[in-house]
Amino acid sequence: MPEGEPDQNPIENLKGVGPKIAQSLSSLGIQTVQNAVFHLPYRYEDRTKLTPIGDAPYEIPILIEGEIVKSTVVFRGKRMLMTEIFDGTGRLTMRMFHFAMAQYKNLKEGQIIRCFGTIRHGPRGKEMIHPQYQVFPKEEQVEIEENLTPVYPSTTNLQQGRLRKIIQGALSYCNQNNLLKENWITDSNNSFEDLLSA
Repeated sequence: MPEGEPDQNPIENLKGVGPKIAQSLSSLGIQTVQNAVFHLPYRYEDRTKLTPIGDAPYEIPILIEGEIVKSTVVFRGKRMLMTEIFDGTGRLTMRMFHFAMAQYKNLKEGQIIRCFGTIRHGPRGKEMIHPQYQVFPKEEQVEIEENLTPVYPSTTNLQQGRLRKIIQGALSYCNQNNLLKENWITDSNNSFEDLLSA
């Protein structure tokens, strides 16, 4: 692929960016690969350590992991998906008001679930409402993030996970095609490696 200035490389050059996603990115001011590289996070989340449910504090974003004990759909004025999680130190309920049946079917008893969110007091004790979560089999070892997780300005049509992949893709694209020049980085303390770890 020929080298060129990043502002001459439309965001659609990145793998996985079609017209619909490109439209969502455009609403964020991201129309080129260069725009994506300099779309900076406004905060970071710490997902580098697991907190036992029994010791988990309230009102602070944390990462927990446990076994799915039970997952049920209940109707109490509105439809809710309730998933009970146990990690050996305590129990926690994941409560979701907006969900697809595919999500419910994926939350099978005996699976391991890892959740990132804020714990609050619920009718059954500790609970998280609509946390970010990942489900995997007991026998699978899923590594914890080594670095802080960036949170970028986004839109309702573009989830953080997808946006992070796009920005990482933009950084890799620039690196592979020699598109990132030192004089584009206004802060002399920053480097391409700093951007890659963002």
